[in-house]
Amino acid sequence: DSINAEYMGHNPFFFDSVFFPRLFVCVCVCVLCIDFRLSLMATDAKFFQSLVLVPGNNKCFECATSGPRWASVSFGVLLCLDCAGKHRGLGVHVSFVRSTTLDAWTEREREILNLGGNQRARAFFEKEGILEIREMKDRYTSEPAQRYKAMLAREVAAVCPESSSSAPVRGLGAGLGAPPG
Repeated sequence: DSINAEYMGHNPFFFDSVFFPRLFVCVCVCVLCIDFRLSLMATDAKFFQSLVLVPGNNKCFECATSGPRWASVSFGVLLCLDCAGKHRGLGVHVSFVRSTTLDAWTEREREILNLGGNQRARAFFEKEGILEIREMKDRYTSEPAQRYKAMLAREVAAVCPESSSSAPVRGLGAGLGAPPG
């Protein structure tokens, strides 16, 4: 694409014939990317609207504040803003936190919440005595908590092949605690 500098100076149509078509292509690609992201966010909004209707998911997993808008993808639980900040403080290697309203989610991330949910996590944590651990870091780095996280990851891997990580989730029976049949 080497263009003679002398030609550029003498051709009044240079920008019309070279620059603008390239600019048009770039603008079209950007618009398509934004449109795709907005459609993913619309899918996410529908998913999370159905998710909070599942018993236990309408309150923060940690403190029971109503209307959680954040989630730990690692543990498949919904959180309030304050508790999401505490989970973020644990580090992404312990608890990966996302906003249910601001972030775009992959199919795998949504499926973790679909298979997990607050009620299932609470039942597991109570059974294993995890909720009795006062320090949040100790609670989520405990062996039983890590087993729960690994169990969710295995279940999601069985349902969502790696190649379809950005496709929308099929079925919105979120957080019922069992893989779809």
